[in-house]
Amino acid sequence: MSQLTSPLGSSSRQTVGATVAELLRDRIRENYTPGDELESEAALAAEFGASQRAVRDALRILTQQGLIETHQGKRATVGSLRPVAVSGYFQMVLEEDHASMADLIEMREALESRAARYAAERIDDDELRVLEQTFEAIESAPEIDDRVQLDLRFHALISRASGNRFLASLAESMSSVLEEERRRGHELSHGRNHGKSDEEHALILDAIRRRDPEGAELAMRGHLLAVADRWRAMQGRPPAAS
Repeated sequence: MSQLTSPLGSSSRQTVGATVAELLRDRIRENYTPGDELESEAALAAEFGASQRAVRDALRILTQQGLIETHQGKRATVGSLRPVAVSGYFQMVLEEDHASMADLIEMREALESRAARYAAERIDDDELRVLEQTFEAIESAPEIDDRVQLDLRFHALISRASGNRFLASLAESMSSVLEEERRRGHELSHGRNHGKSDEEHALILDAIRRRDPEGAELAMRGHLLAVADRWRAMQGRPPAAS
């Protein structure tokens, strides 16, 4: 059992919390899988010889890193190593300057176009089947909320199929903050862009299905450039210069 001693004081508690976080991080990587519960705060405090406040500091650190998820009144559970801090940064910038959405969409174009290229090269049959099913569900989705969630899933599946965990993580970070903007766009357009979006998704899917990396990259770039133009139109701005 690891024993940590700490003199009184906030800075000392925070140092102990960081040390407990490091020990827990190693334990989670070696012995836990996503969804597993951690021990209670009291049990962890007793094991490490630290205060429960220091343990809470440790859990907060791990939550910010996306390694665990905490719920009021319940034990922390192991997460799937989501880039929570990155997503939080994107959200903070957008709240302070909504015009920065254009920058986020531009970055999304750069990352997701490349992810589509890699997906065309690396996707396996099971991943392709799920992607096809998701596309079909988008076309028939009756409600805006359903369509938004399926749209997010379609793009996330492509990023995951790229086989690059960093691309997939950054795409997830962007998707989480773009969700409300997508919902708002669907509501303001009253579904007028659904057909065009479906056509663009179909081109992406077709290129990936044909294992055509260049075609998939071009199709994704074309889709996201169109998304950017639709967003500018919602803001009363002219489309980007070609």
